[in-house]
Amino acid sequence: MATGQAAMLRFGASGRADWRKVSIDAIGADEKELQSKLLICLPRAYFEADGSVEPWTKEAIEECRTRLEPVLALTDKEREFLDGVIDRGEIDASLLDVDADVQQRIGRLPMLNWEAGNVKKISAKA
Repeated sequence: MATGQAAMLRFGASGRADWRKVSIDAIGADEKELQSKLLICLPRAYFEADGSVEPWTKEAIEECRTRLEPVLALTDKEREFLDGVIDRGEIDASLLDVDADVQQRIGRLPMLNWEAGNVKKISAKA
């Protein structure tokens, strides 16, 4: 596993969304939002070669999906790591195929420990 993959997993484990259900199909863009927020930051002629923002948007979405697909494809061990954090509030970074020092840093991440603590509190109330 690359360190980038480990970073995505620790981000996913400590977020609100269930990272086990994240899919490349969810990657998209709102054209109105792009026009109101992105276009103002670019030179006026930026999309002239494409004719409009639409072809560029479609190409950007496909490129993001292609590049993120391997990162979002979980191994059994990665899924087990996420199951532990999300379902039981347990952080077992040894499941991740990264160097021991990276595993230790992941295990100490405040955001991840906060999420695991919340899971344990909610489980105790149930």
